[in-house]
Amino acid sequence: MGIVSWIIFGLIAGAIARLLHPGRDPGGCLITVFLGIGGALVGGYIGTLLGWGRVHGFDVRSLGLAVMGALILLILFRTLFGKRRR
Repeated sequence: MGIVSWIIFGLIAGAIARLLHPGRDPGGCLITVFLGIGGALVGGYIGTLLGWGRVHGFDVRSLGLAVMGALILLILFRTLFGKRRR
């Protein structure tokens, strides 16, 4: 996929991940794109290890893997950098 395709795919995957795991996060559209692109990389890596396939285009399996990876990154990000209540 080209750069523009990865950006659009990352925006879609990141937005779905934020909808599935709502909360207050710093950043806006750019952070969502990075979250989705990173999620596609993480999800593709995990999917390849488990034999589920890899992220290589716009299809349902690739989107599911990208969203799964974005959710993992979002949960890790909130765990490491989230505000702690006292």
